[in-house]
Amino acid sequence: MKRSWLWVLTGVMVAAAVLLLWEDHDNHILAVLPFVILAACPIMHLFMHRNHGGGHGHGGHGDGTA
Repeated sequence: MKRSWLWVLTGVMVAAAVLLLWEDHDNHILAVLPFVILAACPIMHLFMHRNHGGGHGHGGHGDGTA
C-alpha cells in the first residue's frame, strides 16, 4: 500500500512541476517539442526491439512460405 502512495505523490509532484514550467516557459516548450518527438522515435525503437533474440531470425517471417 505504501508503494502506491509513493506513485501518487510522484505523479502529483510531476504534474505541479509541469504546470509551473508551462506558465513561465510555454514558448520554449513548444519550440522544443518537435525535437523531443523526433528523439523519442529511436529511443522507442531501441526499447521495442530489446527482446527479439539477438538477431537469430524472426521465426518464419519472410522465408518465402505462403
